[in-house]
Amino acid sequence: MEKIFKYDISIYAMVILVVLLIIICKHSYSSTRSKKLCITVVIATFLAMAVEILSWLYSGDISPFGRSMNRIFNTLLYIQFSFPAVAWTLYFEHKAFGEKQKSKAIIVGFSGVFLLSTFLIVINHFNGMIFIINSMNYFEKGPQSYLMEILAYCPLVLYILSVVIRRKQANERVLKTILLVCMIPITAFLIQMSHLGLTIIWPSLTLVILVTYILFETDGLQKDDLTNLYTRRHLEKRIRFLLERKLSFTVIMIDLDSFKKVNDTYGHPIGDKVLTAMASIIHANVKRHDQAFRIGGDEFFLLIEGDDASAGDKVGQRLKDQVCLYNNKKLLPCDISFTYGVYNYKAAENVTYSDIMMKVDQKMYDNKNLTPVEI
Repeated sequence: MEKIFKYDISIYAMVILVVLLIIICKHSYSSTRSKKLCITVVIATFLAMAVEILSWLYSGDISPFGRSMNRIFNTLLYIQFSFPAVAWTLYFEHKAFGEKQKSKAIIVGFSGVFLLSTFLIVINHFNGMIFIINSMNYFEKGPQSYLMEILAYCPLVLYILSVVIRRKQANERVLKTILLVCMIPITAFLIQMSHLGLTIIWPSLTLVILVTYILFETDGLQKDDLTNLYTRRHLEKRIRFLLERKLSFTVIMIDLDSFKKVNDTYGHPIGDKVLTAMASIIHANVKRHDQAFRIGGDEFFLLIEGDDASAGDKVGQRLKDQVCLYNNKKLLPCDISFTYGVYNYKAAENVTYSDIMMKVDQKMYDNKNLTPVEI
């Protein structure tokens, strides 16, 4: 029991991971790629911590069984280190770039690391080059243990370099947040290296998972800075989820009329006020279960879940009325005007997210061509 209490911070961290895993699995978006990767990160980190704790429990136990268990768990600890690394890398790649093309390259790269580390550990059992278990059944590093450290960090360094090269393609806010969050385990690693016997790297990763979940899997970084409405990425995740479940919904695309003329005539500060005013009107006139998004410069989007085919036009007209009332107050030097398009998705339809976006976009532009408006 003394050994357990000695490492109670790691045990608490594992309990937190279990609770978080339950929360993620019950979350409404758990079937999306983002949630699947997040779950993988949690499980990989939990298993790595479990193996490390088990290696501690048998350390110093000089019985034949204790010596065998200590060697087995230290061997597993070295072999499995690439699993959390690849899970984290795939998750950050998805969040920063939103692409699947690099996923295969990442998996192939870390698979090579796994095979090479397994090969070195097999050799280690004959010459002790990586680690040994001494006569008192305590772990000791071998003369070539640095090889495993190189294997652990080289793929991550290479990936970071690839991120730097591709930084202009990334979601800037997400990328900066990821870099800041990564400082937590780096700091923990430096502290642990200077204080032997201190074990805070894996618990620090639990803290990173908590922060990451709050920022990326809840509303943290999924809202637009200016309007406080959800972003395009959040819209895509929700629509893909509804399509997977074959749930009916209505989408409304809203485009402000002559918004470029507003910016050119009155300046961007007034343009921003037009956007925030429109966002406030939209937010005040949608039901609690409906969601509003800003998907571009002057484009907004409404997602109404349910099979009411008339809901889109009802909401659109209500917004028209509210914008008219707002314009009557003369709070801005220009009036707000918009055009909208509606598309109803029925559960039996075989369409994709891209199909829906093109259909509703076309309906909006058809309506704009029918009733051109100048602000």
